[in-house]
Amino acid sequence: MLAEEWETWIDGEQLLIVFNAEVRAFLSENRSSFTKDILRAGEILRRLSEVGIPGMKNPEQFKFEDRLSTGAKDGKKVAIYAVKSFKVRIYGAMGNTLLGKSAFLCVCAAIKKNDKADRAILKRSAEKVGEYDAES
Repeated sequence: MLAEEWETWIDGEQLLIVFNAEVRAFLSENRSSFTKDILRAGEILRRLSEVGIPGMKNPEQFKFEDRLSTGAKDGKKVAIYAVKSFKVRIYGAMGNTLLGKSAFLCVCAAIKKNDKADRAILKRSAEKVGEYDAES
C-alpha cells in the first residue's frame, strides 16, 4: 500500500514507477516551460518499467549517479539514478516491493544547470528513499 504522498505513475512489465508529492509539484510547475523534456522523461521511465534497470543501456538517458546514505541509523546506502532529458532530471532509486513488483521511486526532480549532478539533490534523493523505506 502506498502512503498518500506516493502515486503510481507507470505499471510496467518489470517495475512500478512511483513518484512523490515533490516530483508531482515539479512536473505541474514546469509543464508549460519544459513540455518536451517532461514527455521524454516519461518515455524513458516507461521503458525502465518494461525492461528494468539492467535493460537501460543508454547513459545519456538513464544513469547511475552514486550510492549514498539514506540517513538511517543502520547506515543503509541506496543507488541513486538520474532519468535525463535535455533540461529535466528526475532522480530515483529502487524501493521496497509493492503489489508483488519492484518499484522505482522518483523522489526528486530538477532543471539541469550543468553537466554534473548536483550533490545536494543526490543526497536529498537518498534521504527521501530512506523516508519511503521507513513508511513501508
